[in-house]
Amino acid sequence: MKRSLPIVEGSLDPRPPEPIVVHLGGSRVIVSDGRDGAQARAFANLLVDQGGTEEKTEHAGPTVTIAILSGGTSIESRIRADALEESADFVLGSTRPAFARLLAERMRH
Repeated sequence: MKRSLPIVEGSLDPRPPEPIVVHLGGSRVIVSDGRDGAQARAFANLLVDQGGTEEKTEHAGPTVTIAILSGGTSIESRIRADALEESADFVLGSTRPAFARLLAERMRH
């Protein structure tokens, strides 16, 4: 008799992409989420809409880190999300256009 075996090890969640860096008013804003990066991408786009520029190069200067909650289904992704949240300056439940606008306004001054 043949039957399939369940996967015990391994993750079904995709590996999250690198954090997104947006330069805004002489500072760097590093945005990440614990899952597939879609929430981080959406928030970074909001910052770019507010006058930020997304660049691959690293510039010195003050840095603000933002983690957006988007817990995965595996234990690994939950651990990654917890680590991101622990090290972040701000933790958002979702992308918040009002927060992006206020943050951009504050960082330009």
